[in-house]
Amino acid sequence: MDYSQLFQLLSNDYVDLVSVPKDTSTASMIVSAPDGKQAFLYEEDEVIIVFDHLQRPIIHIDKLKLSLFDNILKLVFSPDSNYLLIWRNDSIQIININTGKRKTNIDLRWRPALDVVFCNDSQVNILLCNGQMYTIDLNSFSPDQLPKKLVEFQHSNEYAGPYNYYRKEEYKSFLLLDLSGFDLEALPNRWFRHQRVYRGNKYWLYFKNGTFFLNGDTEYEFEHEFYDFQRCLEYELLRESKPIRMYIHEKNDLCSTLYEINNRYLVLVSRLLNSVIVFNLNDMCVHSAYKYDGNIIGCSYDETNKLIGIILDRFPYQEKIHFSLDL
Repeated sequence: MDYSQLFQLLSNDYVDLVSVPKDTSTASMIVSAPDGKQAFLYEEDEVIIVFDHLQRPIIHIDKLKLSLFDNILKLVFSPDSNYLLIWRNDSIQIININTGKRKTNIDLRWRPALDVVFCNDSQVNILLCNGQMYTIDLNSFSPDQLPKKLVEFQHSNEYAGPYNYYRKEEYKSFLLLDLSGFDLEALPNRWFRHQRVYRGNKYWLYFKNGTFFLNGDTEYEFEHEFYDFQRCLEYELLRESKPIRMYIHEKNDLCSTLYEINNRYLVLVSRLLNSVIVFNLNDMCVHSAYKYDGNIIGCSYDETNKLIGIILDRFPYQEKIHFSLDL
């Protein structure tokens, strides 16, 4: 299958396909702030570096002490660009970018989170594993604002994060990754379940065995005659030279994003497949797809939260891609 073709995405718009500079290409996750700041996560070096809009380093966060069970699941800037949220398996830290000091620390032991987002400049929404959303004010947080105990385990070494995979009787739920019998030396594809759920506002996708289904219903399968996603997945599994790199690769699929366009198209930016895939809802088929021979490690957005750029871990910079669909 030919994944080298550029494909069309958004009508009369552009999406930049850009690479990070060579000296920062080993980053595994990059997030951008509205004012142009960027946070680079170097998981193998256990360091986060925040750069200003001129690409000058302004904050260096080291000694993260990352492990299989205490990873960084998500980085996100506040809307006013003043705070950086670091979501780990058993905690959330909010860093004041202007001072470099920690603003808030939220303990998630006994109460794992499924997602964390800023809802405004000073408040964070935390979706816990009980399915309930809790709004936390950074200026007045108290541990009593969250339930004391939702699970039977306390320490993060029994919890590897809210990986999305499918179970028939609970296909709409976020489920915990089953790590029973986990062997650190084993290839990651022996213990990761490559069944994923990607959620948009109205629709969601279920991915299994190289096929995408709409809203988890196996009766609504997207035809993909010209795109072999199973082969693409196998390539990604074999491409990383170290198990830890593959683990990082798959873990960061939590940051994959599903966009909805005019109730006609879905656009998936997939970290697991390192692809951007366009689905036609009317014809229930894959309209087009682009596979990059490298890792998608970030996206950039405009002030309306519209996707304008896809960040890659390869050098040199790529040309801007023009995307369009006949809407």
